[in-house]
Amino acid sequence: MERLNGWQRLWVMVSFLLGVGTVIVVFNTIETESQLMTRYKADLALHDMEIDTIQQRDAGIKPRNVYEHSSRTVAQVEERIKDTDRQYKQDLQELPAKQFTHIAIWAGVWLGTCISLYVMGWLIGWVYRGFRPKTT
Repeated sequence: MERLNGWQRLWVMVSFLLGVGTVIVVFNTIETESQLMTRYKADLALHDMEIDTIQQRDAGIKPRNVYEHSSRTVAQVEERIKDTDRQYKQDLQELPAKQFTHIAIWAGVWLGTCISLYVMGWLIGWVYRGFRPKTT
C-alpha cells in the first residue's frame, strides 16, 4: 500500500464500495428456486380457476364478470397445465446456469466499471501533468 498515491487509494475504496453495492444488487435480483415455485403455483392456480369457469359455463352458470370468460376447453387447459409442468422442470434444470450467468454479468459490469474509473483517472492525471510548468 505504500506505493499507492492518494488517488489510487481513493480508487481502491470506490471499487470496494461499488463491489459491495454490486453484491447487494446481485443477491436481490438473482432468480431463486422459491421464485420459480411461486410462479409455478400461481400459474397452476390460474389454470384451475379457468377449469372451474369452463365447467360452470358448461353447466349453464353465467360468469360473475367479464374476466371469467374462457374460450378454451377443459382438455386444452389440461394440456396447458402439462406445458406449465414441463416448463417448470426445464426452468429448474436451467436455474444454476442462469444464476451463474447473472453473477458473471454483474461481476463483469463491476470489473469494467473499476477499470474504466482507473483509466479515466490515469488519463486525467496525464493531461494535468501536461499542463504543469516544466521544472528546470
